[in-house]
Amino acid sequence: MTVKKLRVLLVEASPDDAGRTLAKLEQCGYAVEHLRVDNAPAMQAALAGNGRTEGGWEIVLCSHDPSGFCGLAALRLMQSEGADLPFLFLSHDLREEAITHAIQSGASDYIFKDSLSRLAPAIEHSLREARIRREHREAQLALRELSSHIQDVREQERLNIAREIHDDMGGTLTAIKLDIAWLSERLSAQNPGLAAKARGIEALVDRCIASANNISRTLRPSVLDSFGLIAAIEMEAEEFEQRTGIPCPVSHADEGAALSPDTSITLFRIFQEALTNIMKHAHASQAKVDIYNRTDGVDLIVSDNGRGLNEADRLKPRSFGLRGIQERVAHFNGDMQISSTPGHGTTVAVHIPHTAAHLPAADGSLPQRTLF
Repeated sequence: MTVKKLRVLLVEASPDDAGRTLAKLEQCGYAVEHLRVDNAPAMQAALAGNGRTEGGWEIVLCSHDPSGFCGLAALRLMQSEGADLPFLFLSHDLREEAITHAIQSGASDYIFKDSLSRLAPAIEHSLREARIRREHREAQLALRELSSHIQDVREQERLNIAREIHDDMGGTLTAIKLDIAWLSERLSAQNPGLAAKARGIEALVDRCIASANNISRTLRPSVLDSFGLIAAIEMEAEEFEQRTGIPCPVSHADEGAALSPDTSITLFRIFQEALTNIMKHAHASQAKVDIYNRTDGVDLIVSDNGRGLNEADRLKPRSFGLRGIQERVAHFNGDMQISSTPGHGTTVAVHIPHTAAHLPAADGSLPQRTLF
């Protein structure tokens, strides 16, 4: 028989019951490293690492004793400590309501102490489920980090392109305009036809300059870097009003720390996405923006009086707008809430906490991350 190592945190008040459990595990081919605890402080210390074997606990086996600590209180303690471990109850009580309550509370399984034949299969099943959960979390984390990295790269590229358009193309177009104006002045008396043509070319150059400015502002609004997030949001709201005719007043208060560039651009992109959703889907006649930089973080609230969202709208497979907002907020360990009633508008509220993990780089550029 192949010997399998198993690291067990045993929550058990009875030394005799503990001995029978450990003997059964050894009989099933386990080489058990264990620690027995029978009270809350000892279990809390064990979960924190005191007395833990190398590699950490793999599973918790807990006596189901409603009269003492070794029961649901132990399960709740593990859950409050944030430990994601398989948790199996061992009990002499086979009442259906006790089993149901234990499983509904979060236990992985419920084993009858007087017949431990199910113990080894239950442990194997619970360990397999825990491994699948862990791999799923790791895959989600990797995808989230990849998504955040792609967003950072896109923003950095947008910033670079916007600077090139503004500095290089904008400077070249301005120089061309000045030269055409110089020619126009000297041609007006000698050849009115050529002078009119020069003025027409100058008008085309003006349109190119305006287009270059619009493209540069869309890629990365310079007001965001020069005057901050609130000024950028106010300007974007004004342009939204001009494009759509939908009033969009902005309320704000700034009581917190200065925002890092990546936090500012993230909130600005979330705001842009919210306005896009209002313009495309809401059929609203009024929008409203509230942004508050508080001591604990930044709150951005965008609301409208449009047709609202139903559950099907939120769960659409290609609902990338809301999903993109959720991913941006999750990257900062923030919170996103959507409140909506069909026919009574929608409110999107996000909170991003202030955190040292997103301090601005020395050159003001966006942070680069190592993913794996």
